[in-house]
Amino acid sequence: MDTSDYTAHFLNRLFSAIQIPSNPDQCFIWVGEKTYNGYGEIRCRGKHLRAHRVMYGLYYGVEPGNKSVCHTCDNPACCNPKHLWLGTHQENMQDMVRKGRHPRIRQIRDRKGKVNPLTAEQILDIQALWKMTITSYEELAVDYNVSAKVIKRALNHLN
Repeated sequence: MDTSDYTAHFLNRLFSAIQIPSNPDQCFIWVGEKTYNGYGEIRCRGKHLRAHRVMYGLYYGVEPGNKSVCHTCDNPACCNPKHLWLGTHQENMQDMVRKGRHPRIRQIRDRKGKVNPLTAEQILDIQALWKMTITSYEELAVDYNVSAKVIKRALNHLN
């Protein structure tokens, strides 16, 4: 939806559902209706819109379209345009992995049931190495001092 479609009434409803702190660098928290995973949601002309996407479009004057509007703060309820960046779905997923927030990374366990000893950054490095070179799980396992099974699980969960 184009930002020019927003009425004064809609914008008033939008801003009345956002708690804006005195410090403009903090999160602007959406206190209105939320999706099951915590993103602000508001209706406009029969459509459900994500509040952070609307705020991104208003602030930057660019409609996100098919792009993801990502959070530097990792707070789905945040609508502070300074905390939002436009990226692809893949970039958003890489950001999540890099920050260690990907649920599958936390679930990867070795053969003894221990949580994966690799950091999110190491897993990204392993994935890149795997795609660029002809190597084996065993070779990567030696390089990262883990079992081949840990390497295999890390690669399979991220593909």
